[in-house]
Amino acid sequence: FQSQVSDAVDCLKSNLSHGVEFYELKSMLNAAINGNTISNLEIRGEEADCLVIDDDPDMLEIISEEISEIFGLRCVTARNGNDGLKLAQNTDFKFIITDYNMPGLTGEELIHKLRVERLSSVNNDCPVILVSAQRPILNSSGDSWEGVFFLDKPLNVDKLSFTIKCCLRLKKRSVA
Repeated sequence: FQSQVSDAVDCLKSNLSHGVEFYELKSMLNAAINGNTISNLEIRGEEADCLVIDDDPDMLEIISEEISEIFGLRCVTARNGNDGLKLAQNTDFKFIITDYNMPGLTGEELIHKLRVERLSSVNNDCPVILVSAQRPILNSSGDSWEGVFFLDKPLNVDKLSFTIKCCLRLKKRSVA
């Protein structure tokens, strides 16, 4: 329970700049009390510009803050690949940033589900930034890696910024 309340507080901290209504706070705390997973989607999912997926809450906060400060974009976060996939199935994002090595659904498996299995009606071809502390051994076919960028951890803010610019240009071309 304490971990779920902590998650609710983390979600609130990352969304205070956008303003949180009382009913949103109430629903988050009720979710924590009832043992449900809390995600930023419950706060601002439909208004999000990008999705950040990482099992490390510190990385989620760092990446989301950098994106918000540098680009003025709103991020929705997920702490595992399965929650990230659920978000990607319902919200059209400009780009997705995902960790490679996560419990449950890995970053590679997430990309496979979006690109090959086409489990999303809105993000099948969405640009993806795959972040990893290790060199991943990739098992999926070459087609699923189109529009996927790789960044090493620890993240370099300049490289992240440049890669996000590439993603935004790629998304703009695919929409046009």
